[in-house]
Amino acid sequence: MAQQLRTEGFDQFKGLKAGELFAMSLPFTPWELATTYPAMYIGKANRPRAEPYFEDILEGNTWDFFYLYNPRSLEEAPKLFVPTVQFEHFLRIVNALAGIRLTIPPGAPGSKFHLKFGEGGSPRPRFLGRSICESDFTNIRLKTPIHHDDDVGKGVSEAVIDDLVRKLHVLKFAKKEAKKEKNAKRREEANMRRLDGIRSVQRMLGLRPVAGVSARQVDIEQVIPHDRELDAVFAAVDIEVAEESHSVILEVGISILDTREVVNVPPGINAQNWSSLIEYHHLLVYETRFQRNYKYCHGCPDAFNFGTSETPRLGELTGRVRALLAQYTAAPASNPMQRNRTLILVGHDIAADLNYLQDIDVNPGQLPGFLGCADTKDMHQAWRSCPSGCNLGAVCGDLEIPTRNLHNAGNDAAYTLQAMLALAVRARIDEQQLEDGENSEAVTDMADKRVDFAEKFHEGRSERW
Repeated sequence: MAQQLRTEGFDQFKGLKAGELFAMSLPFTPWELATTYPAMYIGKANRPRAEPYFEDILEGNTWDFFYLYNPRSLEEAPKLFVPTVQFEHFLRIVNALAGIRLTIPPGAPGSKFHLKFGEGGSPRPRFLGRSICESDFTNIRLKTPIHHDDDVGKGVSEAVIDDLVRKLHVLKFAKKEAKKEKNAKRREEANMRRLDGIRSVQRMLGLRPVAGVSARQVDIEQVIPHDRELDAVFAAVDIEVAEESHSVILEVGISILDTREVVNVPPGINAQNWSSLIEYHHLLVYETRFQRNYKYCHGCPDAFNFGTSETPRLGELTGRVRALLAQYTAAPASNPMQRNRTLILVGHDIAADLNYLQDIDVNPGQLPGFLGCADTKDMHQAWRSCPSGCNLGAVCGDLEIPTRNLHNAGNDAAYTLQAMLALAVRARIDEQQLEDGENSEAVTDMADKRVDFAEKFHEGRSERW
């Protein structure tokens, strides 16, 4: 098939002499765009299979090259073009050899492969020569004619010349657009991961069914309608470090919710009933108990809102943290053959806290039953459809969770877990209202709140309120 395709002679271009024009109706593909096609338009799966053919794009393939000078910069080397029909033909050859399906992309990205010239009297590409191998290409480039009198765009409007210059620099614009599209795709993928995070938490709380099971309505005044997935234990972790030396751990906050406790308890407004089931802990390192941060945030290590702080010595901290995180998930010593229960660590922008855990020799991957993490920053960002995440205070404010003495590790861990529960419930209720479409006032109010939050977010970011 590929060999047969390579016998195409493109007779319509035979007999052209250097500097000669072709019909205005002929669409061209910029040579720069043709050679960068794999990097810009082929996905990771097919790129390794296609790239070798693009690396040898000049060998054994017929190319009729045309050139066009920039009328505003005639001293520059002219841009090279090939007839679009030849580039499309080359893609068919690659498809036959590699067993893939490459095409010129549809829509706006594809228009850059179908450029036409001469509109409004603008200069047009002139024939340079035919190439069937790299040495041919080198030779014809060395013989590029100087610009023709008609190539300067004399008498052509500035708007037409502007359009021509854009076409000559199409690769630069194509790269920008490709980067923009790639970034948009990444944002979409990231948002899908954040949405998946909410849904995973909802399944573990019995707010959403597992795959293959029909969904039942969630009512905040009724017990959960579905079986819990994974029999999970959620443990929110927050770690405060010295602002001048992040290797110095000052406080560790741990809040724990055993999902077995929620089975017979309706979540209530903002999951308040479930928040009352949380077990709260605050570990204040004895050796640094009087040290507090004040430059970048105002620490309040002596203001734990949810009980009495513990003051383990630094040498005892690792063991105490491990014990708290394993107390509900580790198989009992009396029955070591029993499986560990699932442990989900929860945090607000949790990556930093995971690193700090490593600093005190607590490796999450070695904790009994550890499966993964839930991040309330990501959950809130997905729920509110915000371009960026917000700090914990802003998230709690948006969820109408009252807070006091933030930047105390125990309090921050507590509010993080409360926020996770509220987000899981609120997001599921919102989703039901959108699916049902019955309560238009509630749906409108929800949309208004999202717009209001987005406006506040853009006005002053989360630190303002």
